[in-house]
Amino acid sequence: MPHPLVSISMITYGHENFIRQAIEGVLMQKCNFTFELIISNDHSDDNTDKIIKEYLIKNTNIKYFYQTKNLGVIPNFLFTLNQAQGKYIAICEGDDYWTDPLKLQKQVDFIDKNPNFSIVFHQIQVMENKILTDEIYPPLKKIKDVSSIEDLSQYNYIPTLSVLFRNPYVYPDYFIKSYIGDYPLHLYNAEKGKIKCIPEVMGVYRKGVGIWSTKADLNRDKKMFQSLQVISHYYKNNPVIFKNLYLQQKYYLYTYLVKSVKNGKSMISVLSKDEIFKNISFIYKLFFYIKFLLKKR
Repeated sequence: MPHPLVSISMITYGHENFIRQAIEGVLMQKCNFTFELIISNDHSDDNTDKIIKEYLIKNTNIKYFYQTKNLGVIPNFLFTLNQAQGKYIAICEGDDYWTDPLKLQKQVDFIDKNPNFSIVFHQIQVMENKILTDEIYPPLKKIKDVSSIEDLSQYNYIPTLSVLFRNPYVYPDYFIKSYIGDYPLHLYNAEKGKIKCIPEVMGVYRKGVGIWSTKADLNRDKKMFQSLQVISHYYKNNPVIFKNLYLQQKYYLYTYLVKSVKNGKSMISVLSKDEIFKNISFIYKLFFYIKFLLKKR
C-alpha cells in the first residue's frame, strides 16, 4: 500500500455490537488520497476480534493489533497513535461511527490549504439508548468558527470522533499519566496552530456505552480533576492557559466533593493527602459552604 496521507486510530474493547458500523464508516470514505485504519483491540473477550478479522481479508489498508493483555484505555490509545504513519491523524473509537463519506476529504482539503491550522473538527449527533437524539455537539452558538488553545483550555469542545490533526510523531510524558486521552492531545496539538470547526454533522457519538461514558459520575468527576492537575502542570508557565485549566480543576473538585457528601462520604476521606494539601484553602471554604447548604435544608 502507498504511504498513507491519513491514519485513523480506532481503539476497541467489548464492542461486538458496534465495531462493524465503526469500521464501515471509515471504509466508505471517498478520498483522492490513501489512508490506513489502525485498530487496537484491548484484549476483548467477546466477538469483537472475530468481526474485525472479517474485514482484513479484503482491506489491506487495515492494520489490526490484538493485545495479549489488557493495556487500559490511554496506553491502548497511545499505542495506535505511535503506529500512525500518515501526515494527519483522525480518530474514531469502536463504539462511534462516521456518517459522511466525504468527512476525511473535507478535513484534509482544509488543513492542506491552511498551514497555520493544526486541528480541524466538525459537529456530531448524539445517540442515547440506541436512539438518535436531536442533540448536536458542539452547538455553533457556543463556539467560534476559528479558535485557539486559549479557548480550548476553558473546556473541551472537540468531539473525539470528529477531529483530524497533524501527526506530531512525538507525545509528551504527561499524556500517559492522564486518565483522559483526547483533551490533553487536543491541547498539545493546539500549541502548534489554530483550530477550525466545520459546521456540519459528520458522525455519531454513542452516549453511555463507552468505557469513559459508563463510569459512575463520582469516579468521572474525580478522574477529570486528577487529569486536569496533571495537564495544568505542563502549562504552568502560560498564565492564561494555566488559569483556565485551574478553574476547570476547581469545578470538577467541587462537583466531586459535593456529590460525595450527598452520598454520605467525608470530603477528607475521598481525597489523597497530596490532593488535600494542594487544595486545602479551597476545601476549607467549600466545607463551610456545604455546611451552610445543609443547614438550609
